[in-house]
Amino acid sequence: MSLSNNFPTVSPTLNLNFAAAGRLDSRVTFTRSSTATYTNQIGLIQSAAVNEPRFDYNPSTLAARGLLIEEQRTNLILYSEQFDNAAWTKSGSAISSNAATSPDGTVNADSFSTGGTIYQSVSYASNVAITLSVFAKGSGTFRVDMSDNTTGDVYCDFNLSTGVAGSVITGGVWAGATASIVQMQNGWYRCILTATKNAGTVINAVFVGVTGQSIWGAQCE
Repeated sequence: MSLSNNFPTVSPTLNLNFAAAGRLDSRVTFTRSSTATYTNQIGLIQSAAVNEPRFDYNPSTLAARGLLIEEQRTNLILYSEQFDNAAWTKSGSAISSNAATSPDGTVNADSFSTGGTIYQSVSYASNVAITLSVFAKGSGTFRVDMSDNTTGDVYCDFNLSTGVAGSVITGGVWAGATASIVQMQNGWYRCILTATKNAGTVINAVFVGVTGQSIWGAQCE
């Protein structure tokens, strides 16, 4: 039995296949009040200007993902790409600035010249989910940790050699913790830790690295 259909072979008057088109139809209006980042077609982190649409790509496979739309967010970390700055407290660690090529393709990533801990205090609204992330590269494990100095912390060790996120360790008033790792280009990974703290409004955003590991683009939101 043969089948046929009577659907007209008419092209749509408005194409919203953003992944395939890679651009907006001239009749579509897009606005955004700030600059924002996205992953371009060769896997580098790029910045889009105010009111510029972002056509995002998978950072590992480079497959087109279409128009990137996100809710408004604010990075609570200061000097998020300058870990040698005094805003970051060092404990048993030393940081070399602009020591490696970062995920945006420029030599602006910092490296642990001596392994140890760096951290920064962050204020936030209580009883909300907090996500702390950073791009990291190197061998061995790298720790992302959120601590309030009084009731405990939540952390995950990320294996930068294998690209695997370890188990999340939770203590104190933290709940709902998850961790994930995203493979980028050129050996970089984005290490992500999310949890909800049920009391207080201040935490320490903590990173623990070993000598030779590179870091870039910390974000807490």
